[in-house]
Formats: sequence, C-alpha cells, structure tokens
Amino acid sequence: MRIQFTICVQVLAASAACAANGPLKSNPDWKVEIIRQVPEIHSPSVVTCAPDGRIFVAEDPMDMALPSKEPADRILCIFPGGHQTIFAEGLHAVYGMQYVDGKLYVHHVPKFSVFVDDHGVGKDRVVSVDRSVGSGPSATTRGQCPRNPGPESETSMDPRTH
Repeated sequence: MRIQFTICVQVLAASAACAANGPLKSNPDWKVEIIRQVPEIHSPSVVTCAPDGRIFVAEDPMDMALPSKEPADRILCIFPGGHQTIFAEGLHAVYGMQYVDGKLYVHHVPKFSVFVDDHGVGKDRVVSVDRSVGSGPSATTRGQCPRNPGPESETSMDPRTH
C-alpha cells in the first residue's frame, strides 16, 4: 500500500513539475502517467488507493479559493478505466485518508469520519471524533488526531474496531 501511495502522490505532483520542466523521466520498468490535472482537479491534499486499483483524491480548496472555515473539501474516486465519482463532499480540511475493508477513514479537521464505500460513493458516514471549537483541545493543527486509546474506546483510531 505504501508504494501505491508514494506513486500516486508523485503522479499528482507531477503535473506542476511537468508544466515547468517538461516530461517526467522514470525507471524504465515503471509506468508514469498523469491521471488528472487542472481543470479536472484542484488543490489535491491527500491520496490513497483501494485494493482494486481505485484512487481516492481529496481536494482542499480552503485557504486558496474559498474561506477557510467553510466545509468545502471533497473526495474524488478515480476508477482504473478513468471513470470518476464524487465520493464525499462538504467536508472540512481533509488531511488524512486510509482505505480498509471497504471503508474510507477520513481525517478532516476537526473531525474523523468513516464512510462505507458503495461503488465509489461514500455512504453511511459515521463521525467518530468531533473536536469542533469548544469541545476539546484545539483541532486547528494540521494532521492532529487523538492517540489510539485502545479497541474498547469509541474514539479508537484503529480501523478494525469500527
């Protein structure tokens, strides 16, 4: 999974590098292709992959084109054949995603949500953690997630416990 994630990040970052420096060169045994670029995708923040080859890309236009307090992020699901769906939208700043056993776990500050994957569309959203203003420690730090208190806790970050 780590190799797929690294390759996906490199491919997304490649569009800017390609525009500035010309075509990418890679190891001859690898295949590198740009799967999305502006205007098809804007402000990608996180990438993760499903075992079947689909790629989930979060878009975070906050602080760029939109006010930072608006839940304006979304997650796209790109299928191997090129078909694309909007997996989820109306999210806060998406800074982390992980696909496990048919569910997408999403850290979108100040929340942590779990979506059931219904053929590329997020369903049955459950908010596991909500650290909105006034409900606990500041959740404005990028990448902040509570520590895993263990499988018996409702706020466990271990995906196998949800």
